[in-house]
Amino acid sequence: MLLSIGMIVKNEQKYLRNCLTSIKPVLDAVDSELIIFDTGSTDETVQIAKEFTNHVYEIEWRNDFSWARNHTIEKAQGEWFMFVDADEIFTDVTDLISFFNTGEHKKYNCASYRWRNIFGNGIAGEFRPLRLYRMVEGMRFVGKIHECINHKDPLKQLNSIADHYGYDFHGEEGDKRGKEKHERNITLLMEMHEEDPTDTRTIGLIAQDYQGNDHEKSCEYLELGIKLVGNNQDNMHYHVFRYMLIRNYYSDKKYEEVIKLAKKYLKSVKYIHRALVIIHHHYANSLLELNDYKEAAQVAKEALKYFDLNKEGKLDTRICSHAVLPIGLLEVRSVYAKTLVLAATMDANFDTALAYVKECENEKLDVFALYMQHCLEQKSWKDIPLLFEYALKCGVDSDNYHNIISAMEAFVVAPEIKKLIAEAMATSSLFKNKNNDYLQLHILRNANTSSVKAGHVTQSSTADFSYFLKSDKSFSGHYGDVIVYAMKWLTNFSNFAENMVITNSSEFIHNMVSTNEDVPGILKRFIEMGRWDESSVKLNRIISGMANLAFEQVKKAEDEAEKIAFFEMTMRLGHKYLGMVYKSDIYSAQNVMSLSESDAFVFCTGTAYACKDAGDILGFVRNLRAAVAVNPNMKDIVWAVINTEVGVE
Repeated sequence: MLLSIGMIVKNEQKYLRNCLTSIKPVLDAVDSELIIFDTGSTDETVQIAKEFTNHVYEIEWRNDFSWARNHTIEKAQGEWFMFVDADEIFTDVTDLISFFNTGEHKKYNCASYRWRNIFGNGIAGEFRPLRLYRMVEGMRFVGKIHECINHKDPLKQLNSIADHYGYDFHGEEGDKRGKEKHERNITLLMEMHEEDPTDTRTIGLIAQDYQGNDHEKSCEYLELGIKLVGNNQDNMHYHVFRYMLIRNYYSDKKYEEVIKLAKKYLKSVKYIHRALVIIHHHYANSLLELNDYKEAAQVAKEALKYFDLNKEGKLDTRICSHAVLPIGLLEVRSVYAKTLVLAATMDANFDTALAYVKECENEKLDVFALYMQHCLEQKSWKDIPLLFEYALKCGVDSDNYHNIISAMEAFVVAPEIKKLIAEAMATSSLFKNKNNDYLQLHILRNANTSSVKAGHVTQSSTADFSYFLKSDKSFSGHYGDVIVYAMKWLTNFSNFAENMVITNSSEFIHNMVSTNEDVPGILKRFIEMGRWDESSVKLNRIISGMANLAFEQVKKAEDEAEKIAFFEMTMRLGHKYLGMVYKSDIYSAQNVMSLSESDAFVFCTGTAYACKDAGDILGFVRNLRAAVAVNPNMKDIVWAVINTEVGVE
């Protein structure tokens, strides 16, 4: 007989049928037998086992897994012995069957297969336990728990897969079972440790069991193991202990410890193994967390290199028989690409960041927005000009140039942030060459930060509007500040605004108001001073649009008189503008209901104020009531106007 499969079971009815069904293809394809020893089940375990084999036996439980498993070896008749747990279910046995039926087994003394640990939170870790051994005289299991058979190379790493559900605990009951299992394991492992305090395998198992329960204890035993192994890199535990310790440090956010240990280990390591992928990942991310972006990018590139080598099957997998590796970090390349993108971005290495961002699957990473966010979080305003320097390098007609401006403008909504960015841009070396629209905008913004003195607005000596007046370019919404500042400072505002070419007036007006909290006050003073050409359609469009949006800010004010006054100004400006753009027979009382809701509301309120000017109070109230009928959402402010002006409730 070629193969004996041995199992010990107790109350395993939850998984046993699926387990035995998954290995039946092996039993059918290979000259083999199945031996099962039950250690005291009280559920349907024995009955299920007997459905699959006639070799079902019962023994007592002595708190010693090796003692129980050795009974299966004693019954085995095969040339090879394989042991399986009842809570592991094979999803692929092709390689396992081929190993025996092609005669490949003759070249080896032992073999492992892929074991995916399924945990309660769904995370899977990959392990490659040694489960198959050539039968030799005196072969025995050792260890009261996590038992093993001492083996001799050569070792075959099979690609057959089994999912292990031994730690798949859920909810409150699952937590209880997990705690009980941990306490049982630790008790038996400690007995083994007391019998031989220098056994590094036992020390590693203790550290591994504590990993999910007590990292401090886990680290304590790993450090003990490192001392015992010394500098012997031929001992697999030299690598296992350092890998596990780095994992613990990373989970506990002890980034400095991760960097220190990983740097020292990687400098001298000679064994090129699969866990190097994870070590580089944790090392790179720890550097990223501690703001060492340049080094993080270099290590992230190494992590990608090892990830690719692993995918190509060029990394030794024997370490997987001693330590669990997270499957996600072995299979998803975008995890490593993202680290590199972030590190390169924070280091202002935008070429590298953009080169790898396309590899970040399902991750919508905006390199330029990430950089701006980083600068704001770190308050590193002086670094912001580096982003625009890259924009200039790409060229003003490039997508990157326009995307960078959009990313920067997304953060200037808050006045304080706008001020800090403007100061950083204006004081950078970029301003040696001022022949650029966006740089000129920041010159104006920087000038604006010092233009308010003693409660009134004064023109800054550094403000220069001639660039925008002379330009024949069309300016987008980002340049709304230019109009706002011109409204503040220029006596010839009408000429300037009339001649500045604007791309999209709606976007332009929205940006003017949304990024300047002082627009209501500026606009009010501007109207009072009458500093614009009232016959210009373009200027009336800009000013009425500003007033309409600014009113949304004024509505939040507590001063009722201020709200009513601004409402009146807004409606009068809107009425004047709409009277310019509509034909008189359309913008009329006869056709008001054919207008849009917003325009009809402005017509009614504007007509009401015209009646007020003429002394027609009845017409004033009648038209305001008509306005409420058009737009009921404005009833509060309209009734406040009526009550204030004529005392009508």
